[in-house]
Amino acid sequence: MANDAVYFQGQEKLNQWLARVVKETSDLKPLFDDLGDILLDGVHDRFDRGVAPDGKPWQKSWRAIAQGGKTGRDTGRLLNSFYVKATSKGAQVATNVSYAPSFHHGAVITPKSKPYLTFKTPTGGWVKVKKVVNPARPILGVSEDDAQAMLLEIEDYLEKVLKDAK
Repeated sequence: MANDAVYFQGQEKLNQWLARVVKETSDLKPLFDDLGDILLDGVHDRFDRGVAPDGKPWQKSWRAIAQGGKTGRDTGRLLNSFYVKATSKGAQVATNVSYAPSFHHGAVITPKSKPYLTFKTPTGGWVKVKKVVNPARPILGVSEDDAQAMLLEIEDYLEKVLKDAK
């Protein structure tokens, strides 16, 4: 059995089409840009609705309760700091705000050099406490809506690639 290769009619056209598909998908950055935008929209939606990626509501902050606002939306600094970093290998949502991990994972804040933390309350008074417990309010992650939107985006991308390769 010197040569077991099998050739069929139209094989050359199929090979050319597959080569075009491979070429079109060699740089996935445009797709990951779009997927990153979907993830970023999810972050904005979570701040707007006050929910984690799994749909569980965030515990309302003292400030939001006292002032009738939304948790995490006092100045908008954290919300507006999120951005997408996309490459041909993937996309990630990032922030440069130092307290983002404490907001996402929760934190216990204690005084460093004094016996108490002293701060002004949302109602204008002052308070002294030994610690402040901030509950976790997950921001990053993929909700069911995010996942569905991402799957549709991938389907649209692949459909376009396959059609354009003809």
